[in-house]
Amino acid sequence: MVKKLLSIFLTILFIVPVCSASPYKGFSSFAALNSKFPCSNFLKVSAYARKPAMVVLYGSFGDDWHCVERFIRRFSHRKHLLQIHIYNGSCLYLRRCYSGELFTSSTKKVNALLVNQDPIVIDRIRQRVIKISERVATLKAPKTKLILTTGLEDRLTSGAYKVMYSILRSEWPYDMARNPVGKTHKKFYPANYIELHGLPTKFSTTRCIWNGDGFNLTVPETRAAFDKFNQCKVLYAWTKQSQGIFGGPFVPPLERTFQLDLGVVKSYATVLKN
Repeated sequence: MVKKLLSIFLTILFIVPVCSASPYKGFSSFAALNSKFPCSNFLKVSAYARKPAMVVLYGSFGDDWHCVERFIRRFSHRKHLLQIHIYNGSCLYLRRCYSGELFTSSTKKVNALLVNQDPIVIDRIRQRVIKISERVATLKAPKTKLILTTGLEDRLTSGAYKVMYSILRSEWPYDMARNPVGKTHKKFYPANYIELHGLPTKFSTTRCIWNGDGFNLTVPETRAAFDKFNQCKVLYAWTKQSQGIFGGPFVPPLERTFQLDLGVVKSYATVLKN
């Protein structure tokens, strides 16, 4: 009896810490603020994760929080995570910014406006983060972890990043992350986490978020990436169809349709399982 109790104690001692340190896992859902996003199937695939994660791109796809509300309500009984990209840096780089975007000019111009602390731009950023903060305050549950980024795939200079971070931090009391592109990938402080996409050789920190965004990896490749970056805080699978990308001419995000069928849900179930 004593040996049996000792065995149970040792099992708890060594297994529980591993479980508590396991990453949040999600199926990338940038388009989930669009009313056409297939939310029901997104929730089905998210349910396979011990700690479900959801990431949305604010403005680009819309401002409908219905799916976010369903996500938080569905998983309120266990740890879950909501991450919000406050603006779309990739649209600036590609010069394809449409209605709903925070900026519609170019990366170079946005950097200059931030460094010079243009009052119109600063107020525009502040009003957006206030709106997001007030919205999530009405939705979050006690077990909701919240992360705001300084932009999806930002190409901010060091000076511009400092200004952006300062504005957001003044209105956002939760964790923050940076998703930089290029040589700035190691310069994410004082944000809490760094997010990288694709297949970096390695992360130089455990304070990381990994997303397959833009690379359309196969299910086995995504599973391998989840295993490789398992030390990170958050891991996201990604498919182009769920973001409304099907080939052909570029379609503005607000005009897209999205696909996430039950076959995809089933195929990614084993990836999200902890």
